[in-house]
Amino acid sequence: MSLHVMEPPTKEVLVKVRGEFGLNEQRVRDAVEHLKDWIQLQPHLPKEIGTFCLRNSELKPKVHNSRHEKG
Repeated sequence: MSLHVMEPPTKEVLVKVRGEFGLNEQRVRDAVEHLKDWIQLQPHLPKEIGTFCLRNSELKPKVHNSRHEKG
């Protein structure tokens, strides 16, 4: 079984992505809290998802989508 470990984004990546999508630290914190609340309501999901994973999941779709938009 292979284990894939997600590395944290660099500060430069965080600044770029947050700037492109109008995110700031408070908006990210609010989104993470919202996701935590939502996860608690989902009986099929594990309840112990770390904040680090949630913060990075907030960025992943935006980074992925922005790469595709640029061609």
